[in-house]
Amino acid sequence: MSELPSLLWKFVKTDTLIKHILGESVPAMRWSSPIEFNDPFDCQTDASHLRQQVGFKEALAELMFKKMMCDDIPETAPKELLEFGIGIRNGSVERIHLIQMVETLCTPAHSRQQVLARYYRILCLTEELFSIPMWSYYAENHTGVAIELDPLILADHWLKSFRFLHKVTYAANVPVLYSNVLSFYNIIVENESQLSIHEIQKIFTTKSASWGHEKEWRFVFIKDDCENEIDNDFRNLVDGIPLSDSVLIEDLSFPVDAIKGFVLGCRFPQKKVAMLESALIKQNLGHVKVRRMLRSPSAYLLKVDRPAAIKSSRIDGV
Repeated sequence: MSELPSLLWKFVKTDTLIKHILGESVPAMRWSSPIEFNDPFDCQTDASHLRQQVGFKEALAELMFKKMMCDDIPETAPKELLEFGIGIRNGSVERIHLIQMVETLCTPAHSRQQVLARYYRILCLTEELFSIPMWSYYAENHTGVAIELDPLILADHWLKSFRFLHKVTYAANVPVLYSNVLSFYNIIVENESQLSIHEIQKIFTTKSASWGHEKEWRFVFIKDDCENEIDNDFRNLVDGIPLSDSVLIEDLSFPVDAIKGFVLGCRFPQKKVAMLESALIKQNLGHVKVRRMLRSPSAYLLKVDRPAAIKSSRIDGV
């Protein structure tokens, strides 16, 4: 886990906060599937560097030939590879055609993260409160709310569920997953679908430098007892069997004492003030600081009004 800041922010729509996060008897927060992220490059890795290396295909073909001659290709390998191995051993298939087989195997190399994305869920938080674009993207054009959260309390509560909480790295290139010919072979041919925590971390916490202004942190967790499902999905993808379109949705309960405050967007609607107050009191949060984001009159800047507890149906700045 990276060294944590003292607080993190979660931008939400007002209705999401009132009806779902605070509206239930047990407060819950929705964790997103990477499949649904708005950035098409998010949670992607790169295997092209290996395929472009001089001698890579030949080296992979040589490794596969040795495995085939020793009948050392596992039954979990792609079907066409098993059939190819039989042909190599009985002499009905020439060794030179292995290069073509390598080309076929390289095609689904990106399927590793396609499968993982179906079972991992991410909660996106940020260090940045004053980003005008983020209020626009994630808080419904400044009509929503930023929740101030204590990451240590959240981490303690979700300790058994989440894989890690880590700061997002912003880069020019997608992360490299396959470091050498053997690792590529193990993933694609042997179907070893269990990646190290470091490799998983690279997949889920690396984004384009274009998003650097978000200063994002991510909680990442995986569905319980899904190892066999991941293995089966990966084998199906390699064998050309498409995955289903269904996406798991997860709402995880969280401790309300992790909430340290709220900041309302500069366009927060007056008609929802009473609804928010009622939801906060229902969760025994009437004492927390509630502030409002204000626009600078002379610069493209946001600033926060002074804090005030909810009293007599009044939110400070509204």
